[in-house]
Amino acid sequence: MRKTYIFLAVLLLAGSAMLFGYWPGQAPSLFSDRRVKAPDGYELPHDVRQYRFVEITPKMLDGVSDNLGFARIKLFGKEELTLEFEEREQDDGEAKITYGSVVGIPNSQVLMSRFGEAMSALVWLPDGRTHQIVYAGGNAHLLYEKDSRFQMKCEAVGIATNNAALPTAIKDASGKEVPVAYQTVIACNLEGGSAAERMDARQPSRGQHQAGTAPSEAKGFGGSILSFMGDVQRWASKPRSTQHANRKKNMSRVVGKDKVGVNAIDILVLFTDRAMNAAGGDAGARSRAGLLASHMRDSIANSDVTNIRINYTSARYTVETAANNSMAAELAVLTATDTILALRDKVRADLVTLLVSNTDPLVAGIAQVSGAYSVIQISGAGTMTSSHELGHNFGCLHGYDRVEVPPDPSINPPSGAAAFSSTNIPFPYGWNFTNNAGKYHTIMSYGWTGGSTQIPYFSNPDVYYQGGQTGMLTNSHPMGYGANNAMQIRNQAPITAKYK
Repeated sequence: MRKTYIFLAVLLLAGSAMLFGYWPGQAPSLFSDRRVKAPDGYELPHDVRQYRFVEITPKMLDGVSDNLGFARIKLFGKEELTLEFEEREQDDGEAKITYGSVVGIPNSQVLMSRFGEAMSALVWLPDGRTHQIVYAGGNAHLLYEKDSRFQMKCEAVGIATNNAALPTAIKDASGKEVPVAYQTVIACNLEGGSAAERMDARQPSRGQHQAGTAPSEAKGFGGSILSFMGDVQRWASKPRSTQHANRKKNMSRVVGKDKVGVNAIDILVLFTDRAMNAAGGDAGARSRAGLLASHMRDSIANSDVTNIRINYTSARYTVETAANNSMAAELAVLTATDTILALRDKVRADLVTLLVSNTDPLVAGIAQVSGAYSVIQISGAGTMTSSHELGHNFGCLHGYDRVEVPPDPSINPPSGAAAFSSTNIPFPYGWNFTNNAGKYHTIMSYGWTGGSTQIPYFSNPDVYYQGGQTGMLTNSHPMGYGANNAMQIRNQAPITAKYK
């Protein structure tokens, strides 16, 4: 009798799993078997390592955005992954967004944004590989693996922006001027000519770290004390084992916009005609806008930021600079165009992001630091790049080897570094860390010399990734600075939410 009950229970579970689509072995393929070609004139993103064009049928588009539990995706060679879809949401009139992970791969990240016939998706693996699916037009989507040799660095705005005139302040909802600074993000091919210009991003920034060494190799009494403090923080903090477990606990995507204690941050995502054409049309551009919002939501969820709700609205932007060769010029026009300012007022957008294409090809983005505006290459929408730039809008800064806000004038800042007042929250930096699995860096940092994996987390000493602490409360900086982008975002949220 007992065996009969067990058999019936297994049969019931199997039947339910197959009925509701939660049976990985039987998961349908995301792509059809048809061969498709690139639309005429389609240009590949500059950071493509390998690629092919695929077809996603309307049935699969509907399934991913509505109720499908699993789907198989064939990458390159013989590699095939099963994706599990866990959560869904939609802003009014915008893309349908699906969050998930790869079955059997903890800490993996799957984001899918569907608008009409277009799908934009990100499949990020803990080994650092990133695969994207973007709409190319017609019945074709592009599946490609991003070339990891293209890394990011930041410079002060005057270095790579043709010295375009930029506003030094924005006005909040009360009309008060808020001072801002700027940073550009430059994509560098480590094996190309710009490799020599890439910043040295090793981070010997706290006493227990020496250049290129792991924490266990720290020397000196100060390092031992800080190492002990780090252990105490670890015992008292909340480890995170998987991203999707973190997402389910994050209030930013499960509470209403007017929930007490949650700040609604509204983002207006604009796209130029060139960007729209690069995305396969209007639907492709709007699906990229949804992916941008979902990556930021996912990143703050991973980082245990629970007092923000990210909303967004997308729209076409028809005012481009004549030369179209400077991101700063685009930003200057963006911040001074009456029709855009009127649209921002109409939708009450706290932040405004412009997606462009073929503008400063190797400049991935530019953003106001603790401001409202940013410009991003559309190829970077929905990736670390877009969340990095939005992080700048919230006042987040880089790792300690590029401290933009030295509180003591005797500490020489980088050339052209942004100047902030002493009232700025004293721990807005990104973080590099190591563990037994390797070297990692958070969204606002640039990694260890010799290479490291960037993870979709803002620095936070209370959050762990693969056993490594993603931030630090104290270190050997003369003013006691720490690495806690999550705290910076939490504290900035009420201010940003009142911009409009």
